Amino acid sequence: MMSVLLQSPRGRSLIVKGAPDVILKRSLNANRSHYEKIEEFISKGYRVLALAYKKW
Repeated sequence: MMSVLLQSPRGRSLIVKGAPDVILKRSLNANRSHYEKIEEFISKGYRVLALAYKKW
């Protein structure tokens, strides 16, 4: 997992990338459809990364 904290005049943003299972476990908005789509891509042989962000 890798994180970047950005600061701008409009506020702060945290952007995180990493393995989908790790990111989704920490997400407040993860639902079943996210897991199903990831499984679909994995079954086709794709490598999958997740990206999440939070503004404050």
